[in-house]
Amino acid sequence: MENKYNPWALFHSTDMGDNLEEVVETEDCKVLRMNDPSGDGLMTIYRVFDGVYLMYNDFHMAHCYSRFNSSSRIFCIDHCREGRIEHRTDKDMRYYMEQGDLRMDRRVHHSGDMYFPVSHYHGITVGFFLDHAEQSVREAMPGVSFDLSALADKFCGKDSIYILRKHPSIEHIFSELYNVPARIRMDYFKIKVMELLVFLRALELSEYKDERPYFYSSQTEKIKAVHKLLTDDLTRNYTAEELAKRFDLSTATLKNGFKGVYGSPIYTYIRNYKMNVAASMLVTDRKKRIIEIASAVGYDSSSWTQFSTTAGTSASITLSSLSPNTSYTVKVRARRQYNQVYGTSDSSTVKTLGGAVVNSVNTVTADNATVSITINVTVYEASYANTLVLKNGGTTILTISGLSWSKGTANRSVTLSSAQRTTLLNWMASMKSFTGTFAVSSFSGSTQIGSTSSKTATVLTTATK
Repeated sequence: MENKYNPWALFHSTDMGDNLEEVVETEDCKVLRMNDPSGDGLMTIYRVFDGVYLMYNDFHMAHCYSRFNSSSRIFCIDHCREGRIEHRTDKDMRYYMEQGDLRMDRRVHHSGDMYFPVSHYHGITVGFFLDHAEQSVREAMPGVSFDLSALADKFCGKDSIYILRKHPSIEHIFSELYNVPARIRMDYFKIKVMELLVFLRALELSEYKDERPYFYSSQTEKIKAVHKLLTDDLTRNYTAEELAKRFDLSTATLKNGFKGVYGSPIYTYIRNYKMNVAASMLVTDRKKRIIEIASAVGYDSSSWTQFSTTAGTSASITLSSLSPNTSYTVKVRARRQYNQVYGTSDSSTVKTLGGAVVNSVNTVTADNATVSITINVTVYEASYANTLVLKNGGTTILTISGLSWSKGTANRSVTLSSAQRTTLLNWMASMKSFTGTFAVSSFSGSTQIGSTSSKTATVLTTATK
């Protein structure tokens, strides 16, 4: 019997590690899942040419261990769309890819611990098994000369790693790869891979300088310990000087290192972290009072919002993160500037307006003939207009406005128009499923009532069911 050609034979010859499981395999596509106690990740791989693969990486985890090992000559190009990922060099140094970065290497330093500082990473990898790819690329583009080995040497001589920081030319190539209609996917991949190779061949290295720092592993481990200390107990507040002394770092090294690893200054990061935790608590535990949530994330109830005004004038502040349709007791404490004497007003009871609250969302099948989003919502005021937004991470996919719902808690069915269905399917052209965020905002005219409420749910196609 004649042996049938296996288009994945070359890929199968590479040891990917025993912590990867195969979800599905077709002639053109393979999906792998990586599992770790901190989360999971999906790698959706397309065979573009013999020896040439394009892979969508979607990781929602803090850490994983890569057991990747190959005896083949490999050249890989990685693009970071969202999130951050830590890489190590052979000199035990660490560097960080962030949104828009392009990384090229030979995968000789790829095995070992991998760290995702903000617990997610999304991007694309274009991989070449050089001994096979060089011939298949020449056959695909006979009128264009490509020397893939020379290109790999250009950027990764002596097995080094090269990073191109965010640039409009890079974004032009890769942005279009994240929204490819399924009907043209494979042909489009071929064109974009060739475009990428032409761009890199013409690139003058002197025009692109890697200006971001590398960090010693000893420094990054201390920075991660600082992060753990800050996030384990949100009720504690530390100065930069206290943290630097505690972890035997200079204040400058602490600040620069934290921003290098996590992408933002310490106090910006921890403020946003606290707000995200508080928002999650508001959604998941509606029995908790605002004061309890504030206390849990380190905002002492004894703290007062401060402002100043002169005698005979007035001032106002805006209170945020309040629950809808809820009564609150408000009092004002004032201090005279000239003698520092405090006085406190009588209590006043106020009730917040009732913006809609999302309780749950059913799984959405995007390629049904009729696509409906079934969402359980508590509506406090039927006269308000509601807007439903579907996002993946920070990317907005659909916005559906003018939704009118009756008062009370009930399942609300939102049916997508033909154009909205097409938009969703086009956006999902490179993936079979994702965890979507469904956010509802209520409006009286153009004024938003209360805060936006959201829940997550799986959006998939029938191929994954």
